[in-house]
Amino acid sequence: MVLHPAGGSVEHLINITGVIVVTHSIAILSLPFGWIGFLGLARKIGADRFGAMLGMGMITLGLVAVLLAAATNGLVLPIFLQHFKDATPETITAIKPIMQYSSAVNHAFDYIYTGTFCLAILCWSVTILFTRSLPVWLAG
Repeated sequence: MVLHPAGGSVEHLINITGVIVVTHSIAILSLPFGWIGFLGLARKIGADRFGAMLGMGMITLGLVAVLLAAATNGLVLPIFLQHFKDATPETITAIKPIMQYSSAVNHAFDYIYTGTFCLAILCWSVTILFTRSLPVWLAG
């Protein structure tokens, strides 16, 4: 996230397309590693426990939302904007609603991720409290 570019005008986004694509590609490529880490946590809590597996399902759904957000804003949008490098100001104004739509889609994926991540932590915490498979303070 340190490298993550933050918004700006259409012209600015066109100029930093390379940075946008690289940072989002790194994020996309890191998702399987995060998923494997969460799988290890779920196994440690107890792969035979419903709560541990429900948490794993939640985190999987959340990571899919992250994948879709990163692909939409980090790959699709920059590729789309490359067609408007030499666009007139009127054309740039005309595509602003598309930019707003892209932002709204990205926010929806962010909300899905945040909600499912919180639910996964809740599932794992409750399971830890019942099973004592990890120190109880981790569940608090």
